[in-house]
Amino acid sequence: MPSDSRLLVKLSFHVLTAVAAASPATATVPADLCTGDPCVVTQALTVDAGSTLDFGPGTELRLAPSAALTVGAGGDRSITLAAGSIVLQPGAAILGGGDFATVTLRATAGALDLQRSGPTVARVDVSGNQAGSIVVEASGDVTIAGDLDARGSGRDSQGGGIQIDAGGTVAGAGGLLASATGNGAAGGGIEIVAGTGIALSGTLATSGGSFGGGEILLSTATGDLSLAGTINVSGSNPDGSAGGLEAVAQAGDVALAAAFTGTGGSGAQEACGDGAVILLDAAGDVSFGGAIDVTSGTHCLGGELTAVAGGEVRQPAGATFKSVGPGLFGGGGRVAIDAGTRVVLRSLDLSSGGSGGSLEAVAVDEIDVRGLVDASASGAEGVGGTTLLQACHVSVAAGGTLDARGSFVIPDFGVNQLLASGTMTVAGTLRAATANVLRHKGTPPIVTGTVVPAATITVDTSLPDCPPVPECGNAFTDVGEACDDGNTESCDGCSADCMRVDAVCGDTVRECGEQCDDGDVEDGDGCQADCTLTPPEGVRVRGTPLATAGCLAQWALRLPSPALDPSTGLPASRQACSDGDPACDADGAVDGACTFDLQVCTNVPDPEVPACAPENVNLLAIVQPKPPGGDDPVDQGNATELAGALMSLGVKVKAGTTVLRTGSPITAPDACTDGMLLHVPHLPGAPGERTFRISARAKGAAKMKKNVLTLVCETAAPACGDGVLQAGEACDDGNTDACDGCSAACTVEGCGNGVLECTEECDEGEANGGGEAACSSTCERLTPELRIPGGGAQRFDCAFEWSALAGPGDVPVDRKGVPQPTFTCTDDDPACDLDPQQGTCRVRLWGCFGGADARLGCDALQTTGAVVRSPAASAARAPEIAARAALADALAVLDFPAGPGERCTDPIELELPVRQAWLHLKLEVPIASAAYRDRDGLRIKCARP
Repeated sequence: MPSDSRLLVKLSFHVLTAVAAASPATATVPADLCTGDPCVVTQALTVDAGSTLDFGPGTELRLAPSAALTVGAGGDRSITLAAGSIVLQPGAAILGGGDFATVTLRATAGALDLQRSGPTVARVDVSGNQAGSIVVEASGDVTIAGDLDARGSGRDSQGGGIQIDAGGTVAGAGGLLASATGNGAAGGGIEIVAGTGIALSGTLATSGGSFGGGEILLSTATGDLSLAGTINVSGSNPDGSAGGLEAVAQAGDVALAAAFTGTGGSGAQEACGDGAVILLDAAGDVSFGGAIDVTSGTHCLGGELTAVAGGEVRQPAGATFKSVGPGLFGGGGRVAIDAGTRVVLRSLDLSSGGSGGSLEAVAVDEIDVRGLVDASASGAEGVGGTTLLQACHVSVAAGGTLDARGSFVIPDFGVNQLLASGTMTVAGTLRAATANVLRHKGTPPIVTGTVVPAATITVDTSLPDCPPVPECGNAFTDVGEACDDGNTESCDGCSADCMRVDAVCGDTVRECGEQCDDGDVEDGDGCQADCTLTPPEGVRVRGTPLATAGCLAQWALRLPSPALDPSTGLPASRQACSDGDPACDADGAVDGACTFDLQVCTNVPDPEVPACAPENVNLLAIVQPKPPGGDDPVDQGNATELAGALMSLGVKVKAGTTVLRTGSPITAPDACTDGMLLHVPHLPGAPGERTFRISARAKGAAKMKKNVLTLVCETAAPACGDGVLQAGEACDDGNTDACDGCSAACTVEGCGNGVLECTEECDEGEANGGGEAACSSTCERLTPELRIPGGGAQRFDCAFEWSALAGPGDVPVDRKGVPQPTFTCTDDDPACDLDPQQGTCRVRLWGCFGGADARLGCDALQTTGAVVRSPAASAARAPEIAARAALADALAVLDFPAGPGERCTDPIELELPVRQAWLHLKLEVPIASAAYRDRDGLRIKCARP
């Protein structure tokens, strides 16, 4: 063979070998990856899109260092790997293979372990221009020593979503990366729900570009939540606002010791972004250490920190918190603290050139300021901020400073306030623009430091009493003690507070494993002779979330045959009675209404929710109907009845922000209200219903977000459809067809009758089309009053604003009351979700051009067009594709130029799956009178109930 022929054969062989190496085999069933237990994957494979590979709960799935699995092209670009436990060894990889991939790892009977060895890490990588999603579910622990990578890069990129749901602990020093870089980039989201604790010391990133950073949501039912390493939720230039961090330990401590960055972008012409929002909520202690920087862009607002603790809130030595609002129109940040015991602060920078920030700290025992709290305004027209400290003992130590100075003296601004029920010591410095106010209950403050201007000192007897000083445990039975055995342990014969001899059934005190103690040892009276509960009477409707808080407050409804929820087998939240049925209608009369007899019971030892075991419900809140009940006499009566029943328990009761009564925590188990009678009327021939909603909170337990009870009153319908007009019928056209003028219930149909029917979007009755109505004269929904600026220079930010059909709290506001460009709709919440089906939210938006906005100092402007920047034209995920098309359709029917004078689009409806990453919308709107484009973004998410 000629030498050139041999060379050709050799080259052909190498080319074929390379092609084979670059095209790994495909897998569609578990055996394509591996067999046996452990089932070890050792090669590079492509897993067909849409595949679910379930290896069974008894198998360990292990990806060796040589393993590389890639999501196949086409379809929904998703794969699921399920096994009893899952291990990715150092070097193993699962790759998205392109934009919008979703990888789900499900350890159904054990742990999931993502490993590292030096610089070699296991990784799941769904990064791209439009990054995908990573979902990790485990019945046991999740260890993240490697990387979960859902980063976006390039123009209009978007970070993906990382979700972890673990029955055990989530821990590790690996990376959780959902950031995005490039022009118009939007950060993604990270959500972790753990059963027994969270301890992360690697990198958490949801930072973004001009569209802003994303959210990090962390929650653990038990155990502590600790964060070290680095966290970045920043937005970038020109006008990207930072995202946020929410860390909740429902039964433990929260410690934020990471280097935290959550800054806003700073662009030209006053385009800027606000700093991050941080919430730290713990049943135990909260600490925020390290260096936290939530500074805004120039002329915007610094970020916020809210810390709520059952114990103490402390800032360790060397820690810094910086929330500066640069520029003459900027605003310093806000810190709000509520501590069950004490607060220690060392370094808070809430300063600005425009207006200083605010600090409000409330503690039961003590507040100690040991460093600089700077809420000053340095500009020539600056307005000083405010600080307020309230506790039994308040101290500004030597070296501690509260600074609320500013150039302008304005009432209620530039003020330091110290309120102490016990002792107050000022050995450091107080500086203010307007006043330094010291209020005490009877013990004058000791002031040895510098106070400018001079302090105004007053006596305030309304301040709460200091908590008693404990002396139990000294082995001496002092005055007021029932016993003292030398320790503060319970269930050893003497209680932890030395106030009673414990572990005795029948002494009226529930303790040491007793379910109840009614002071006797008789059966059949609600508490048995062995201090266990008599099975409760009536149907119990549990609250949400069921597993951790469903026992805090339950409806006890006297009903013989309750409807059951098919998903849980428990009584459903919707229960019905027939008018006149004596088994459930308390008055037994056929009178056009059902009278339901029920109670609310708290601290319920419920075998159906064994993980919920509260002992101190300290708040009950009425959500619906809120007293006084509006204009409906039935709602008014029901609201009064419900409020009176809840207040009979002696606990704190609220309705919205109104405190109906103060009170003490409920310590008894299964403590029930007085009976209440709630009325539900019905129309002739048609059922009626009323919905009642409460929430509850207990110290050291998960919050019960809601307990919804819908009561339906049914009646036998008249013979509608026989063509004979009978009593109770408004019409009868001889059929039971709807939308022909006479409804199937023989009521007159038509816009303006107050009944939502046929093709109507809304019907407010006679109010339709009025000046304050949200419904037109043709029963089409009008644009709500809500206007959401999308960010940018304030004087141009009203060129375009969003509006949305939203409930209270769905769109957060800053401290000036201006809505922020974030919209969270809860699945099945009728205030925002137009889709009755679970699992998705159908939200309604409007885009409004050319209107003025006094909140921003922005005059009406003329706009010359609008360009959809996000979702990008290259979007491949269904919600993004649909959203871009809906925005384009709404804009296509508008005539430009628009304004000055507001003009809004037709309603824009978008569908979002629950628990998916944020949907990012962004429009760019040119302004006729300025060389400026208003860039307005809105982040939307469908949240779980």
